[in-house]
Amino acid sequence: MVISAVLIVRNEEDCLEGCLKSVSNVADEVVVVDTGSEDGTIAVARSLTDRVYGFTWRDDFSAARNAALEHAAGDYVLHVDADERVVQPDSARGLLEAFAVNRGPAVVGTVAVRSPIWTGREPLEAIDHIPRFFKRGSFLYQGAIHEQITPISGEMTIAPTGLELFHTGYAHGPDSPKDKSSRNRRLLRKELEKCPGDAYCLYQFGKTHFAVKEYGEAAPFFEQALESLRLDCAARVPCPQGGTAAPPFLSDLVVSLAYCYANTARATEARDLLERHKTRGHTGARDPDLHHALGYVYLMLGDVARSRAAYFDSLRAGPSQERVVGTGSFASHYHLGLLCESERDLDGALEHYAVSLRIKPDYRASLARCIDMIGEYGVPLPAEVWDVCDQAPFSALFLDKLSTLLREGAQEDAHRLVHAARDVSENLYRRCEKSLGEFNGGGSQGQTEKGAPCD
Repeated sequence: MVISAVLIVRNEEDCLEGCLKSVSNVADEVVVVDTGSEDGTIAVARSLTDRVYGFTWRDDFSAARNAALEHAAGDYVLHVDADERVVQPDSARGLLEAFAVNRGPAVVGTVAVRSPIWTGREPLEAIDHIPRFFKRGSFLYQGAIHEQITPISGEMTIAPTGLELFHTGYAHGPDSPKDKSSRNRRLLRKELEKCPGDAYCLYQFGKTHFAVKEYGEAAPFFEQALESLRLDCAARVPCPQGGTAAPPFLSDLVVSLAYCYANTARATEARDLLERHKTRGHTGARDPDLHHALGYVYLMLGDVARSRAAYFDSLRAGPSQERVVGTGSFASHYHLGLLCESERDLDGALEHYAVSLRIKPDYRASLARCIDMIGEYGVPLPAEVWDVCDQAPFSALFLDKLSTLLREGAQEDAHRLVHAARDVSENLYRRCEKSLGEFNGGGSQGQTEKGAPCD
């Protein structure tokens, strides 16, 4: 079996080398089609493959991808982007070969593309299962942007390959020159002029606004997309005008619209939307993201009991169908901890934070709440939290909190932090002592204020 990795690129000199090296053990040949780079992209490509070609860009991703397919010679094609990396380079080849052997030529393989999401606060990561691996000569791309694989003849089905890619393209803020929202919006506007009622295009247009927190602008596009869908009650999948869409399309559409409502003082509408789709029971209603969003909305509305029930529903759904990583695991445990705090169940809160950190040891939100609870409630830090967390970021947050309390004159809370550190880690305790000494102008260590011992 010969596998061709195929890329279309433009001005990707900063990331292309890493991408090409990551696919070197996966593909037998690497085809790079440049669409008009003005930097060193072509030179980087030629240093790693002799299959480098040019294509005149005409605002059409499908045209470029189909042109790249014409240069591929493999039995199967894997499409990757320059800002992606193969997560498991040692096993990736075996995963693709097994897929090709066990699935027929009419089956297109999806890859799990993991993308950091720019939020300005807690780093998040989204997972999209995107069709990327298929029999060469059996499929082409359609659509000028957010292009879709379509069979040249006959039917096609989709199944997972098990391959994972890490994608950095959406980790940039809206002011970054690497941000793609403005470009995508321009191309989507053209597509909507051609097909005004296309649900998928409307959804993607909404996502370009959503990505930069323009929730008021995003909501009408999501609403129009929902209006143009019909729900096939037998198959329980959304059916846009052009045919059946993948279940995550509807789930993410509903959840994104709900967050638009929640962030524009329309929490009641968000609740009604989510409950309506939960009741319908389609495949997207089983995703943890929908239940997690419902928990968040009920929390906004002050309904603790329903919020807790929704977060437990997200945990029961589990992480396998997450779109935003953590909705079916550590993030829901974090929010359940907040709900316990609201009812002064401090032991329950710490238990949920500990579970959250056991799943994701560096989860900043849970780390920060464990530290804040020491000062706010005077609770000791459970040894379990220290044992399961990533101690480097925890220590950094702990010392930063201590410095903040000292600057604000909150001596009693600072005193509690120092005692908590002593109980769990001698090393952290010594670092707290050093910070105290530095704050006191180089005076004797072990003081929360000059002349007052910290122990």
